[in-house]
Amino acid sequence: MAVENSSSTSLIAGVVNTQKLGLLGHSFGGAVGLSAIADRCLPRYCQNSFTRPKELLAGAFYETGLQDQNTLKYIPINNSGIGVALLQGDLKGRVLPNTPLTTYDQIQTPPKAFINISGTNHFSITNINNVPGAIPDPVAPTLDKDVTVEMIACLRGYLEHRSKTPIGIQVLWRAGVSSESGSSFEEGKQADGS
Repeated sequence: MAVENSSSTSLIAGVVNTQKLGLLGHSFGGAVGLSAIADRCLPRYCQNSFTRPKELLAGAFYETGLQDQNTLKYIPINNSGIGVALLQGDLKGRVLPNTPLTTYDQIQTPPKAFINISGTNHFSITNINNVPGAIPDPVAPTLDKDVTVEMIACLRGYLEHRSKTPIGIQVLWRAGVSSESGSSFEEGKQADGS
């Protein structure tokens, strides 16, 4: 990134702050990101040695967990104060319901957040449900994909606002379609319940 950011021919020249790195991941990509935050090169997630860059400040991961693939035990994540947000859908057909929550419990230090998004499944952030080549999720999402992605994008401001106070485990949004009017609704909830 630093090379691209400093190259006069790069489309991102001068745009990227190379002193602040954040990671995003979904499913297996989230496990890779969590192992990077933990500064651990774990079998299946990492093939060579790895050193966590000092610029790494945060990560947000959807429908993921970090387990030892041999023992299936959850791995402690020594995040050294790096902010971690774990997001999951409440419609479970693919990832076991306790996987993200048990992974959340393994994150050693704040800031950390666990966010459940009602009406979403494993593929709710992808272009299509049940991506070809992936293990399908038998439970269809009830929340529109565009609404899901927009809500997750809005989390940055929420998490930044809450960065000085514990966030903990929250259901931040309940969204859906009114059965009476057919119109969509969205209801926000902050960690303090308001």
